[in-house]
Amino acid sequence: MIKSVIKKALGLFIIFSPFTSYFAISSWLRLPVLLLLGVFIIFSIKILYRKKIPKRLIFSLDSSDIILLFLFISITASVIINGKGLNHLLAYGFSFFMYFVFLKKIIDFEKIPYLFILRMFAISAFICGVIIILDWTLINFFSIGFRKYFVTVDHRISNMLYFTKGYFITVGGVAEEPGSMAILINIIFPLGLLYTKLKARYGTFLLLLTIYILSLFCLFSVAGIVGAFISSAIVIFFHFINTKQTVRIKARNLFYLLIISTILLLTSTYVFIRYFDTVKNTLAGQIKDISNKVFLSDEDMSADLRHSTWNSAISNWQEHPIWGNGPGDGINRYGSGYHSVYLTLLADTGIISFIFFLFFLFFLFLKLNSIPVLYRNYLFIGYFSSIIHFAVIGDFYHAPFWLLLLTINLIYKNENIHSHASV
Repeated sequence: MIKSVIKKALGLFIIFSPFTSYFAISSWLRLPVLLLLGVFIIFSIKILYRKKIPKRLIFSLDSSDIILLFLFISITASVIINGKGLNHLLAYGFSFFMYFVFLKKIIDFEKIPYLFILRMFAISAFICGVIIILDWTLINFFSIGFRKYFVTVDHRISNMLYFTKGYFITVGGVAEEPGSMAILINIIFPLGLLYTKLKARYGTFLLLLTIYILSLFCLFSVAGIVGAFISSAIVIFFHFINTKQTVRIKARNLFYLLIISTILLLTSTYVFIRYFDTVKNTLAGQIKDISNKVFLSDEDMSADLRHSTWNSAISNWQEHPIWGNGPGDGINRYGSGYHSVYLTLLADTGIISFIFFLFFLFFLFLKLNSIPVLYRNYLFIGYFSSIIHFAVIGDFYHAPFWLLLLTINLIYKNENIHSHASV
């Protein structure tokens, strides 16, 4: 009975893990945090009811857990040496241990299969995609925006309601703003697509893929689009290089693909002819916008700000290269920080923490690279797009990222068990 409740609570947490802005109580108590705390409370009640805590819940740590532990110790040393950053240390610790280490133990103890996690991500992707597309349509064509009804706490939770992109208004989805939402959908959609692929639900697969593409357009985060494109290109390239396979499409899949392609082609042709000047100016404007951001042009405020803070991060890191200037120092100096996970770790916590974090990501990459290709291709997109996006955003406290890494661990462990059993 309690196991069923834990599983349902975990499912709700995964589904609403991207909701970092909607339904937040404060800048720290976001909906995913509250739901995760609910999972831990229910699980703790179950363990206390047993009157005996299993040793494997406390003492069992795998290699990725140990790397995170050393990373946390290194960040703690930075806090002690600099005498500041305790609140940021707690945020790091919550991400490392609650989102990853302890949650992984609960999933393992309850024997929750990775297919359940992937299914919850498919539901989450559909819900988030519908909200993004609906919000974009309403605000652009009917001047109706419903985001303000769900984001009402303070400006620290959301730094925008809507953002003008020259010829249309872009939306923030259920996260803070388009950029932070983009990294989340680049994680949850590939995992959701993997589930539909494993279950051979090809119609649902194409529907989810269409929603994914439309969501990227409605958000129009340059980092999100570029990250998804590069990640997909890398996956396709290495897949065909390594497997030397030819493209084979089943007749039913080809039929679905032709229908969707025909609808998209006819729709885009009508829009292009009917609104030729608007489409031409929009495309030119968005291409210029992407170019300005990629090449850090001073014509774009966001790109120019990142260029400035990145230079500052390198300069500030050189002041204390080993242990950094203390967690949160970049935010204290510049308000919005360094706009890069890697440079934030480097300047705030020092070279040792930075190396531990890179080693942790590389270790997960090795695990990911050793699981079957069917899983790997979809997980690669979420993984690569995340590490690309981390170059231009300042934190990695997002639950879907840690759930992605947790899923990689779970599939890796499951497939290893199966391979050993078959020997």
